[in-house]
Amino acid sequence: MSTVDLVLSRPRLGRSRGLLAATFVMALLRVAPADAAESQDPLAVDEYARRYEVTPSEADARLELQAKAAGIANALSNRLGTDFAGVWFDNAKGQFVVPLVSDKDDAAVAKQFAEYGVDESGYRTTLVDSTIAELQASQRRLIEAGEKQLPEGGVRIGIDPSTNSVVVEISSDVGAENLAAARARAAAEPTRVKVVEKDPQAFVEDAQACTWNSERRACDPPFHGGVEIYGPTTCTSGFAATGNAFGNSFVMTAGHCLSHPGAWWAQTSNGYQNELGTQEGYFYGGGNGDGGVIRVQNSNWWVKEWGWRGHVVIWGPPSNPAAVQNASNPIYGSASSYVGEYVCHSGRSSGSSCGTVTQLNFKTTYGDGTRVEHMTRVNGACAEPGDSGGSVYAGNTALGVWSGGQGACAENNYTEVHEIESIYGVHVTTW
Repeated sequence: MSTVDLVLSRPRLGRSRGLLAATFVMALLRVAPADAAESQDPLAVDEYARRYEVTPSEADARLELQAKAAGIANALSNRLGTDFAGVWFDNAKGQFVVPLVSDKDDAAVAKQFAEYGVDESGYRTTLVDSTIAELQASQRRLIEAGEKQLPEGGVRIGIDPSTNSVVVEISSDVGAENLAAARARAAAEPTRVKVVEKDPQAFVEDAQACTWNSERRACDPPFHGGVEIYGPTTCTSGFAATGNAFGNSFVMTAGHCLSHPGAWWAQTSNGYQNELGTQEGYFYGGGNGDGGVIRVQNSNWWVKEWGWRGHVVIWGPPSNPAAVQNASNPIYGSASSYVGEYVCHSGRSSGSSCGTVTQLNFKTTYGDGTRVEHMTRVNGACAEPGDSGGSVYAGNTALGVWSGGQGACAENNYTEVHEIESIYGVHVTTW
């Protein structure tokens, strides 16, 4: 694998600073309150400590810091406006990093973190060249050029806030001429662009839905995110959602699951089957990510008897997926992801596992030829067919619904819940 940095950021002495691309800037901000997070999930603490080679107490402290600042990406975007260049978490040092295009924004950043109860030890800043808007403009141009020049499925393009760059991943089998043309096109961009040549096998990605009819993964009421939902196909529930206008009840899940029309069901631990409802709408490719909502019947047993609450079941890890770590992890709000964030997901096939966000606004092509955009890339979280639509969360904050990728414990993708919220006029239901 070779990596070429085509445009470099300018060096800066003194206090250091880094970047995030929020997939969408939301007009309405719904985040977990800083004092609402409970003790950190033991599964996340254990996996974080092992992944980053720190003590469990240090892992717990870092995850507590991330939980305290849930929603920081949206908050900084709103506060900095057109100057916003993102935010990411440095897992090597256990700090947030805020990239700035101007020193004048230092005070605004300090004020924002202070409102979250985070002092200067919890973050640092660094000076960069490009705002999020500028990186996204370069990304759009590169996507358009790549679609004209490169074979279908031979290129993926995302944004890496930690290097203030657009990342272009190209399959090594596209040919020397195409590779050279892609590098030349990237070099012409005014922002920093990293061109990475990868093995063709790294481009084999699929949406993780299936029709496997083994013993179902289920929970007793009230309804949970992270349980098996079935009917037209077999997938995983993401989050309970509520309509902004009329207060109707919905279930968020993956769009490619909902492309199959019909009624959706869930099951209790004793095998009692309950109909959820039918799909209200979905998106899958076509310039979007992979998400949608099931409209839950107002008279449905799930809602009528037990209320509509926001919580997720945390299963055991892939090595022991039948275990239950936490039968009811409450959800207090939703937020946008940031690079370096340690996130977890619950799926009906693989159980629960965690990984680190590596890119935002990611575009890729799945094995069925569908091009999905605005995805968030995560490394280390495990997945198997049937996990599609499952909850992606950090502590008590909803982040996304699982889509697909390379499977196993490699690189995978999820759709931000804020994309689903904005398209369908719903919000994640809180506990």
